[in-house]
Amino acid sequence: MKEQTERWMELCAQAAIEQDPGKLLSLVEEINRLLLQKERRLGFPAKKRKKLRGTVQQVIKPIVPTDPEKAQINIEQADDLYRELRVENLLTDDEGKKARLEEGDEVEVTLEAELGR
Repeated sequence: MKEQTERWMELCAQAAIEQDPGKLLSLVEEINRLLLQKERRLGFPAKKRKKLRGTVQQVIKPIVPTDPEKAQINIEQADDLYRELRVENLLTDDEGKKARLEEGDEVEVTLEAELGR
């Protein structure tokens, strides 16, 4: 347990100063793995996850101005008839500011479900 706490603190310190995107991603993935282990130790329900890659095909302006703009995403691993996903085009960036998807943006969609359901 103490070793995991020390490893966690070491990874966070490295991630805070890492400039290389590939190395930062590796650090974040290891931090995430340690978080999942802690969730299991604390009795959080186990989850099944799958990440899917996609590309924003188009941004759809609303017909009614008060309706939200939509982003149409093509999910690469989905069956041909079910590849398109439309979601409200309102996100937040790493600093918590409002952001939006643009045509051609690559996205990652995570499916998540609790085990045993």
